[in-house]
Formats: sequence, structure tokens, C-alpha cells
Amino acid sequence: MIIYLHGFDSNSPGNHEKVLQLQFIDPDVRLISYSTRHPKHDMQHLLKEVDKMLQLNVDERPLICGVGLGGYWAERIGFLCDIRQVIFNPNLFPYENMEGKIDRPEEYADIATKCVTNFREKNRDRCLVICRVMMKRLTASGHLKSCIIITRLSGTKSRRTNSRISPRIYSALKRSKPSGKCPRRIR
Repeated sequence: MIIYLHGFDSNSPGNHEKVLQLQFIDPDVRLISYSTRHPKHDMQHLLKEVDKMLQLNVDERPLICGVGLGGYWAERIGFLCDIRQVIFNPNLFPYENMEGKIDRPEEYADIATKCVTNFREKNRDRCLVICRVMMKRLTASGHLKSCIIITRLSGTKSRRTNSRISPRIYSALKRSKPSGKCPRRIR
């Protein structure tokens, strides 16, 4: 089972396309929709919905996947629910770059500091980050040091196809056991 969390533009026709692409990997893809405007309510809603899906789940190794702002939530919800995460072009600092787009951007910073301290270190080897370009700021500051990072997907031609995850990468992620070695970079 793959749980998909959309980005800030939840009405984008690209969301349907991404769900169809993920169905090539696993036929059981579930989209959870959330408001994107009220962070604390979104987190409560996402935790309830993901927990509900996990209770009804028969897959022993589910995966949560998010794009943009959905990547921010997938990383946290995946950690709290103890499932592996794949995040595409994540918005890891929405409290810095979402001002004016959401009602209370400071709530993202509040969630980041009060939810679980140092969760990225504790989440080691359970999160795969796929970025269109190398995120120098994040890797230099250590924010992604405990994640598996893919900086560029070979064979991608357009912006839309960058969100594809190859079956080889997905199966490696499903099989892998935490090794304690990081970061691993796949190019």
C-alpha cells in the first residue's frame, strides 16, 4: 500500500497523474486530501486518516509518499506511524516560504519544534528524498544527513516525469533494512 499526500496545490491535475504512476509500483494507492491552510488541524487529520488506513491494511510494509508540502507531512506522519517515507521535491521549511499563502505559517515551526525533537536523526534510513536539483542548503546544514538522497533521476525529460519512482528503487526501499550508514546518494 502506498499512501499519497498531495502538495500545496491540491487541485492540480498532476495529482491524478501521480497516483496513476504510483499504481505501476503498487496497485493499492490511497490519496489523503487535507486543507493545506491550517497546519495543526492538517496534522491531526492526517494522523487519524493514516492510522485508519494502517488498521485496515494487509500490506506488511506500507509506504507514505508526498510531493512538496505533502513531503513535509509524509516525513513527519511516516515517522510517527513507523512507516517508510518517499518524498519528492519536499518543502521542508514551510514556515519560511509559505508566508502569505497559509493562515498561520508559524504553526509549522511550532510543529517542528514540539512534535519530536531531533526526529530526522531518529528517522535515519527510513526516508528517501528525491529532488530535481541538489539541495545544497539542506545537505550543508545537516537537515538531510539522515536521509537517502536521489539528486537526479536518469531518463527524465520533463518536469512531470521527475516524480516517477522506478520499480527498482521502490523494491530496494521495501527490502532495505536500516544500516546506520548515511547519507547514501544515488545518482
